[in-house]
Amino acid sequence: YLHLLPKNTAAQPFLPPLITWRNTFITGKINVAPKTRQMYVSVIDQYIAFVGPSHWPPARLDVLNFLHSLKSRVSQTTVHTYWRTLRTWFNFIDVLDGFEDYPNPADEIKRPKLAPKKPQKIPKGYAEADVDCLFSYLRSICPATVQTVRDTTLLQLLYRTGMRSGEVATLERQYLDLPNNHIALDSCNTKTNA
Repeated sequence: YLHLLPKNTAAQPFLPPLITWRNTFITGKINVAPKTRQMYVSVIDQYIAFVGPSHWPPARLDVLNFLHSLKSRVSQTTVHTYWRTLRTWFNFIDVLDGFEDYPNPADEIKRPKLAPKKPQKIPKGYAEADVDCLFSYLRSICPATVQTVRDTTLLQLLYRTGMRSGEVATLERQYLDLPNNHIALDSCNTKTNA
């Protein structure tokens, strides 16, 4: 990697590879906003302080440990910003073949997941006694017809299993195992929260 780094002259003291790559990267960022440039400097300097200036090459585990160390001090959005900055820097080094035979850590680390800005509120359920009371009331005011029994059964199924209305609507007889009180849902007709 040393043949790709800027040559040290007598006037320049030897700088460790991470410092030299940092300086080369920052020097090339002349068309970015000053605030962005300062952010690059800050993030890269913090990473170098974490692993040590003479550490070479940057490795996946080093970056993961650095990002993990941030989690208790900064927000998830900030950790994500640090990851993007380091990825940009490592890709810069990689384009110039600075890693030579070593893997680019940016290729080996998945993007940190961000929590939603407004976390979804989980709705409060009704107490079982209240729901039983509601069903009892419905049975008392509605005549016992096929439609009433069907509708009550569907409402009970929705409430007791937590199934969505679309899942109930696509149920077929083959999915029901009544002796074992079991319902198998077709995965094509379900919604999962990934």
